[in-house]
Amino acid sequence: MNNKTTKRFASRIEITLLALILFCLPLFEAPKNVFGLFLITTFIVLGWRSGFGRKNTFEWPIIGLILVLWGAGFTSEYQGETGWYHGEINLFENALRWSFLGAVVLTTGRYTFTEHQARLLWAVAGFTAVFAVGDALYGWLASGKTYPEIRSVGHVNPSGLYVLVTSAVGLGLIYLKAVWARVLAATVLLAAIGFIVPSRSIVTLVAAGCLLLYACYVFAKNSGQVYRTLIGGVILGAICIAGLFSPVGQPFRNEIEHRITGDQVFSYRDKILFTALEVWDRNPIFGSGFNSFDAATDPEVVRAELEAEGRDYDAEADRFFRTIHGHNLWTNALIERGLVGVALYTILLALYAWYFWRAERRIDNPNATDRVVILTSQLVVIGFIVGGLGNTTMQNEHGQAGMMMLAIAAGYLRGRMRQSPQTTQD
Repeated sequence: MNNKTTKRFASRIEITLLALILFCLPLFEAPKNVFGLFLITTFIVLGWRSGFGRKNTFEWPIIGLILVLWGAGFTSEYQGETGWYHGEINLFENALRWSFLGAVVLTTGRYTFTEHQARLLWAVAGFTAVFAVGDALYGWLASGKTYPEIRSVGHVNPSGLYVLVTSAVGLGLIYLKAVWARVLAATVLLAAIGFIVPSRSIVTLVAAGCLLLYACYVFAKNSGQVYRTLIGGVILGAICIAGLFSPVGQPFRNEIEHRITGDQVFSYRDKILFTALEVWDRNPIFGSGFNSFDAATDPEVVRAELEAEGRDYDAEADRFFRTIHGHNLWTNALIERGLVGVALYTILLALYAWYFWRAERRIDNPNATDRVVILTSQLVVIGFIVGGLGNTTMQNEHGQAGMMMLAIAAGYLRGRMRQSPQTTQD
């Protein structure tokens, strides 16, 4: 077997499995998990001959986030309890689900990818995004649902977070001059706008705007074509605004007006935070466990906490809001993964930023593919952070989509960046 620090290039079968995972991820959860299991198994089997690749800078926080979930199974008071939304809580079963998602991401991050492989996987991600959004819009129109929803991602908010990842892919692909890449990039971005307009998700709209602004800054900086970049950004913005002012966008305009003029400008995010702050110290270290937010912040639990402090819950009830997750990455982590989880998420995002914002400086004469991968990665990180302020990012399929793209990016850049003692790759 090769030395454990040897670069492990992905074989054809492993690239095929990764492509299938990316395709199934927003559409078919069970096949996606089957292919994920095949990928892990293939990696281990072939690893005895080809080596197990190299660690990357952000591997250990992901492992830590997995271990925290299993720790919560032993320390949380909610093991075996019943949540008002999720029903009976089995924290070990819940932990297994995110652990598997994390294991697929960790496995992906061990590979080193060639330029051709990186382009192929970016193309698959872009094509899948168009297909998934088209499927969501068709289902929305056919069923008369209030919002469009990506099939395996679920509710409109996490669906919007998946669209942020695909928007990052679309903006990154603009760097490639090939006709197929330009056409795919335009189609992905139009599909993203097509989803955002009927979604009524202000968080998705704001985060997508941040992605567009940052991408325009990077394009202008690298190319020097400020006016051309400005025109492109204005065109995309104008298309989105036109959609919002169309009949389809009327509900979204009503939502924006309601948030601005009403008394819930933060859409209860502040009240959810206040609720969490009253009960987080019941399970302060490892949290209450994955998918236990509904049980841990139940009104009766909050009432008990306040009464223990001599406070009147009924007098303060307007400060709190009942929901099934934190609608904020850190609020949700505080409850479900405790202080350790909050720290690990913050460290992971910081390491992502540190790695991908310094990557281009570590490459001699970066090519178009380098810039595709780097810009996409930076935009995914921005989406995690900005989207995480208003929703629970890095969870379930939308989190796996973004983290897999970052793992693939790191695997490609591993073969492109100059080595130095400051870069942890072995």
